[in-house]
Formats: sequence, C-alpha cells, structure tokens
Amino acid sequence: MEKELICPVYKKCNGCQLMNMPYEQQLSWKQNKVERCLSQFCNVKKIIGMDSPYNYRNKVQTVYRTTKGGRIISGVFQSSNNGIVGVEHCLLNSKRSDKIAIAVKTVLKNLNISIYNPKTDKGFFKNILVRTAQNTGEILLTVVTAKGKFPKEKEFVKGVLKLFPKITTIVHNINPNPTKMKLGSYEKVLYGKGTIMDVLCGCKFEISPKSFYQVNSLQTEVLYKTAIKFAQLNKDDVVLDTYCGIGTIGLVASKYVKSVVGVEVNPQAVEDAKKIDPRYNEGDVVEKELMPKNFGRIAAQTAKQVIVQRIREASREVIFSEFNEKKGEIVSGIVQKVDKNIVVLDLGKIEGIMPIKEQIPTEHYYVNQKLRACVANVEKGAKGSTQIIVSRANNDFLRKLFELEIPEIYEGLIEIKSISRDPGKRCKVAVYSPNENIDPVGSCVGQKGIRIQNIINELSGEKIDVIEWNEDPSTYIAEALLPAKVMAVDIKDEERFAQVIVPDDQLSLAIGKAGQNARLAAKLTNWKIDIKSESQFREMIQELQANGEEKEETADAENVDETNVEEANEVENVETSEENKDEE
Repeated sequence: MEKELICPVYKKCNGCQLMNMPYEQQLSWKQNKVERCLSQFCNVKKIIGMDSPYNYRNKVQTVYRTTKGGRIISGVFQSSNNGIVGVEHCLLNSKRSDKIAIAVKTVLKNLNISIYNPKTDKGFFKNILVRTAQNTGEILLTVVTAKGKFPKEKEFVKGVLKLFPKITTIVHNINPNPTKMKLGSYEKVLYGKGTIMDVLCGCKFEISPKSFYQVNSLQTEVLYKTAIKFAQLNKDDVVLDTYCGIGTIGLVASKYVKSVVGVEVNPQAVEDAKKIDPRYNEGDVVEKELMPKNFGRIAAQTAKQVIVQRIREASREVIFSEFNEKKGEIVSGIVQKVDKNIVVLDLGKIEGIMPIKEQIPTEHYYVNQKLRACVANVEKGAKGSTQIIVSRANNDFLRKLFELEIPEIYEGLIEIKSISRDPGKRCKVAVYSPNENIDPVGSCVGQKGIRIQNIINELSGEKIDVIEWNEDPSTYIAEALLPAKVMAVDIKDEERFAQVIVPDDQLSLAIGKAGQNARLAAKLTNWKIDIKSESQFREMIQELQANGEEKEETADAENVDETNVEEANEVENVETSEENKDEE
C-alpha cells in the first residue's frame, strides 16, 4: 500500500517538488543534488536543516477564482494550465497568511466584488500578496486588481481589518495584463505606510510589495552567518553584493569589512535600500556617492560603459556555467513566444529555446503557459551570449520525470536500463532492481497506476509501457513486446537477430500501429526483431520440410542411377569372363 503523502494537494498543485516525501528525505535529495553539482570543485558539507520545516514562508501569493456555481475559491495555479487548486492551508505558508487569504475571500463575497476571469479578461479582483515580518510581527497585504478604480474601497479595507486587525498596511496594485501572479507598475497605499520593517541578523530592513527578501527568515539568518564565517572577511575587504535586492546580506556583512557595494536593477528594491537608516544598525557602513574633481562628462560616461560591460560579461559567464551544469536536468519556465518552428521559454535569468524537433508533436503551446522541460544543450552565441536549448521530446526529460515521481529510482533502488520513445504517442522504459524484494515495474506504476499517470499527464497523454529488464535476451525481448503475448524467441547472438513467434490473434498487437510496438521494442533492446504468427511459422516449417523432402528424393534418384550403372558394369564384366572361358 502506497504511503500517504506529506502534502494532501501535492499531486494537484505541483508547486513544491519535494513535498511528497518526509523532511529528512528532502534533505537527502538536496544533499545529493548539491554534491553532484559541486563535489568535483570542492568538499560539500552536510546541509543544515530546519528544526521546524513548515509554515515558514514570509511571502505568500493567493489567487481567486469563481466556480461555475458562483462560489469564490482561493488557492494556487496548477502547473499545466490556468486552473487553480483550492488551498486554504499550505504546509509552507505562514499561518497568518492563510488566515488573511480566507478573510479576504469572505470580504469579497460580502461586498459582491467581481472576480477576474483570465479566459474572458473580465472581472476585477485577481490575487493577493501577503508579506509577514518574522521578528517584528508587521504584515503587508497587497491586493492585485485588473482595473484601477476600486469599488467599495473603504468598505473592503474596513472589512479585512475587522477580520484580521493585525495587518499593518494595505497596498492596492493594478495589473491589467492577463499574467499570472505578477505585480503591475501602479500602486496606491490604502492603509498604513505601504511598507513593513523586519529585523535580520540584528539589521532592520524596509520591505515593500516588490522588494526581494528571503522567504525563509529563520534559515536566512543561518545561511548568512555561515557564508560570512566561510568567507573569512576582514576590515580591509570590499564586498560586492550583486543582485542585492534591499541589501540584506551586504548590510549584514558590512560589520566585518571596509565597505559594501550593492548592484541591483529593481528600482523599488533600490528605493527600499535607501530607506534603511544605518543608525538603526550598529556597525553598518554607509556608502556615499562622491564625484571626484576634474571628472568630466566623457570620463564618467566611459567609466559607466566599462563597468556595465564587465558586469554583463560576468553575468553571461555565470548564467552559462549555471545552465551548463544543468544539462539533462528539468527546468520550469513560462512560454513567452510561440512561432511555427520554435517555442521561447522564460527561465527567469535567461530565455530557453525549444526547436520543433524537441517539442512533443501532439502538444499545443500558448503564451503564459507554464512548462517543464529538460536542458538539452547550452551554447555560446554571438558576443558571448548564452543560448539554452530545452526539450520535452528527448529521453532525458522522461528519465528525470521518473526520478521525480518515483523515489526508488532517485534513491538508486531501481535503475532505468533503457528508453525508447515516440514522443507524444508511446514509449517503453526498461527498469531493473538488484533487490529481489522490490518489484521494479510495480513501484514505477504505483498503486492504481497513480505514479505513472502523473508522468503520462505531464507528457499530454503519451502511453508508457514499463517493462522489467532481464539479462536473458529471450526473456527481455518477450517483455519488450508487451502487451503482446510471446510464444517463443529464437536468438542468433552473432547477428543480434531474434525470431519471435506469437499467437495468430496477437500478431497485430505485437507489431503495433504502423509497426510502432515492434520498432520501439527493437530500439529498447538493441536487437533486430522479426515477428511471425504461429500459423506463419508452421507454414514456414512445412515449406522447409517440403524442400528438404524434395532434396532427399533427388538424392535418392541419383543414388538409384549410380546403382544401375554399377550393376550394368558387373553384368558386362561377367559376360566378358564367360566369353574368355569359351575361347579357351
């Protein structure tokens, strides 16, 4: 019997990759991942886990939709479409955030505020963003709408605060584009000051709706302290904090170094960083912009160009190295563009290209669709740019899906020996376990087929035959031709050729539509396979026997003729002897 999932909505949500396993197993998975990436460069220490790994997220987004019956539901987007999974209590979200999401839903219902529908692009209310300060207790609620004018604005604020009075500030954000869970450019403060303050490693930080701030405050403190310890910083060092956000790790490190320089492109994060008063943070270093004397416009422009160019080059190299190490791994992205021959995915730091040969032919892609794909290749293009080729059609993608869905494969208890695939239509996977107590096929399929069904759903209905690998070629080939039943397999090792006999009613099943089943089996086993029905085989045997009898008859006839010649010779010899006697 399959064990109960840690997260009850894991199979529907797919927001978390590891919430189907206990925390200790999650740590083991992450440890293995880090070691595979970094062990060739350095010694990897043991991952520092949390004492309580649940309800830690200080940033939570919740989307709202209306059912056909008119009921308002709240939750998260599904991984493969625009539908949502109703989630009122997430194992990772802070409990306060989940309660606020429920309170907002109640207020929306009471005030009869329309809910946005992405299919019709009609409606008003889209989603919320809740940010909670771990150490100060302050709460920022951002409500995202499709239009600017907020109907019953005051009533909404009053209603939410009545149900959850601990909210510190409320911000109205407008995003008219039909995008998922994104903040628009326009904001209006409805209540409070529009930001909250949190304390991290003794430093105070202002946090706005768009600020980057680590979602796990408790573990961030552990991370920062460990990183600073390993860096062995001293008072003569200068720290460059790239992608600094509001400057959390830079300001924490500032206590130990000469100065800190932060690099950030998000204007809101820069403004929030400027709000941080160093007087609140003992030991902080304040950076002031100074213009040297005789530093003209041309010199300043040249310096700017050099700095920007070097940063771009360094960023490109970092991205190339990062994705080059991810070859064969699965990445998630949002479809940005769909052309006749290519699909462009937004992978966060860079775009990924999926050529037509790497696409599943039966799938139809659309803009803003969330997709998972495998990094097939990483290339350097013109001027040092990085080009990422991703695939949903290659065998590596299927192999990684099996690893994600089946813990026994990830842990090495079950091994994938071979894969043959006709993308979008059918594939065969040969699995093996050296442990006699483990059923490799049953483990992959799962109870009532739940494990394999998740993979089939990801592949848009592609049929999957899981067969057990066997070192005996005859047995292996017979298994590879499933679901057809095999009567006998005749092996010719020298030619890697196999003659397969099946019942008459199984011939079409063994060959498959357009020869698909036989072709995939041959590719899976790396043997040439000739399939014949039982009646065809009998006819062939009879024909061979008939040919053999004809040859025997011919041989007998030749023997009879030779005997007659010999007998004639003997008679002639006898007559000659008798004549000689008469002459004497």
